[in-house]
Amino acid sequence: MAGKGITNPYIKVLEPGNYNVKMQYKDGGNIKEIETSFTVNSNLIFNTFTIPELCNSNLFNVSSPLAPGGTIISEGWQLETGVGTNIYENIGMPFTVFTYHNGRRIRYYAENDCGIAYSNSQILVVNQSVTPSVNISVKIN
Repeated sequence: MAGKGITNPYIKVLEPGNYNVKMQYKDGGNIKEIETSFTVNSNLIFNTFTIPELCNSNLFNVSSPLAPGGTIISEGWQLETGVGTNIYENIGMPFTVFTYHNGRRIRYYAENDCGIAYSNSQILVVNQSVTPSVNISVKIN
């Protein structure tokens, strides 16, 4: 827009990437320039994930559902503190699940310069361990 005035505020939506901006202005009879560079970070994008049913004392150890892009500051898995609480705590991987985790939701989070984002949540299904039954019969003569 060289030689044209820009209305204030000037709004333009930019795709993620590196940008240079140069502004020319008149100071008295002289034309001066100011130039700066900036980066637009990408928003975090998660791939949808599903988790398998697990058994008591199994390890939950799945890959991150985070799609590539942007510089990540922090990321990890979170488990709901109780069924339906909608309060999550960070957990480390691999994570051992027990039957008392059954019905809680699990999700992935990631943070970059643009903020924090959460994946879809999935309900953990933790089945009871199989307990073998033993029948003993005693014959007394």
